[in-house]
Amino acid sequence: MLYSVRRLHGFAIGAADGLIGRVWDAYFDDRLWGIRYLAVDTTHWLSRRRVLVSPLSLRGTDAPHRVLPTSLTRAQVAASPDVDTDKPVSRQHEVELYRYYGFPYYWVSAEVAGEMPYAAAAGVPGGLAALELETHWVRTAPGDPHLRSVRAVTSHYVHAIDTDIGHVADFLYDETAWAIRYVAVATGSWWPGRKVLVPVEWVTWLSWDAHTVDVALRSDTIRLAPQYDAAFPPSAEYLDRLRAYYGVPPASPPGPA
Repeated sequence: MLYSVRRLHGFAIGAADGLIGRVWDAYFDDRLWGIRYLAVDTTHWLSRRRVLVSPLSLRGTDAPHRVLPTSLTRAQVAASPDVDTDKPVSRQHEVELYRYYGFPYYWVSAEVAGEMPYAAAAGVPGGLAALELETHWVRTAPGDPHLRSVRAVTSHYVHAIDTDIGHVADFLYDETAWAIRYVAVATGSWWPGRKVLVPVEWVTWLSWDAHTVDVALRSDTIRLAPQYDAAFPPSAEYLDRLRAYYGVPPASPPGPA
């Protein structure tokens, strides 16, 4: 099932012993497109604290009740590392997460995530070893420039091969792998109120300085894509039409840098 990342904002974190905190932001890797952390605001439970929670500790998405169930306790969430909301998440936070939870909170390969969607529930890395799957952990350098904030990237201009074509309105993620699959593009003044989805495989560059997301497609291709209705999760039929419409993405896209 695909869900809106922006609609996660305000979802409560369902700890094993009750609710604590609400999602304030999501941080993702712009190369692997995995959601690495949720920034959780615990102001109503603690004194003005925002903490980092990894999707590896989550057990699905309870959309009707706006809750993200987790294997953590309220005490574990409360004691999670702080997040500095004025700066990108750095390697320092990842080291703190490793020390606190006792296993590496790096992103695993898509095939591993598909086999074990909620890895923390099975025990990481022990659960991965039990599946007899090779684990590919992604380490990041201090001040990793590829760790992005959904809040910050939303509203970036979308730059096609020939011209700008609207702006980023949202991202859709796969709850099984906690990976972003599509960028929702609002075509803006070209077609007011119309939104379309672009697979992340077509994204070639994400610029902080220019506030743009570059896509290896022409503006007409994006503008005339099957319309996306944000009020409903995309159906399997719609996604099939979308894949047929865009065709095969570049074999080795440059990727954001």
